[in-house]
Amino acid sequence: MSFRRFAVTAVIGSITLLGCGNKIPVESPTGAGSTEGASQASKASADEIEAKLENDRSSKSDRGHDKGWERRIAALTDSLGLSEEQVEDLNELYDEYQAEIKALYDSARASGDRSGLREQLRDSRQAFDENFNDVLTDDQKARLAEIRANAAARRKDTGWENYIAALTDSLGLSEQQVTDLNELYEDYQADVKAARDNARESDARSELRTKLKELRQEFEDGFKDALTDEQQTRLEEIKANAAARRRDKGWENYIAALTDSLDLSDQQVTDLNELHEDYQADVKAAIDNARESDDRSGLRDKLRELKEDFDEDFNDILTDEQKEKLDEMKSGGRKRSGRGHGHGRKGRSG
Repeated sequence: MSFRRFAVTAVIGSITLLGCGNKIPVESPTGAGSTEGASQASKASADEIEAKLENDRSSKSDRGHDKGWERRIAALTDSLGLSEEQVEDLNELYDEYQAEIKALYDSARASGDRSGLREQLRDSRQAFDENFNDVLTDDQKARLAEIRANAAARRKDTGWENYIAALTDSLGLSEQQVTDLNELYEDYQADVKAARDNARESDARSELRTKLKELRQEFEDGFKDALTDEQQTRLEEIKANAAARRRDKGWENYIAALTDSLDLSDQQVTDLNELHEDYQADVKAAIDNARESDDRSGLRDKLRELKEDFDEDFNDILTDEQKEKLDEMKSGGRKRSGRGHGHGRKGRSG
């Protein structure tokens, strides 16, 4: 049983967000495609958002089993034929797991040290999964594994179908191209499954990552070969436009959050928007130059330098009071670290 904890993470720095385009995803369900550029979302109000989520989790705990767990157990009862005793055991196990997770977060918050929290959460999750499986019979375990495999296959197939439908609409794929791409995808999925099965049977997972990377590269090459030159160019344009829209949307949300939290003036918003546009233009120019010269050796240093300049100029636009407030939001009252938005070197008042 896998339970995912969704954390709100917002990093202040290069405002370049990755995601899906307007008509097609930037990446296929297999991960085909990539977008270059500094990619980080803002961290404004992140601590406040995380605190709210943790309060919501505490409220759920006070009310007993949350709705997601209840629905999960109801579905498992129907699919696996869980007995009343098994349901009771699983509910108790879940309550104990949730209490343990809460205790880990409370302890990390009280001590101010989260360095070992991720590992502790992983260990707790693994213990929960093992205890969960112990409650099931062998037949139920096998059935659950089958259900998971079928569900994963359906998600992949649905994602791929939607992706190909979007590509057909955006690029004008022919019927033969659709057929070729579908066959390519099926072969790729079969190869990935075979690689994972072999690694599991031989207990040699050290080479699996390299093998999967090779298979993905082969898939991407085959995918590209199935398109015409014009379609490849159009696809790159769509990806670039989608990336630009995501950057703009992420920046707008970030500035809106800062305006609300720091009471930015209209002039400050204008100055920050102009600063962001200049920064994005400089980043694009640096990446384009590296691509044209086929020399990426100094690109990372150049992007780092641009980000530091952006952070410094960002900091100059804020008042001392706003800088202090932003630091409190990001660090929970800790001293200024000298990095990130509002953490430049010069600083000035109003």
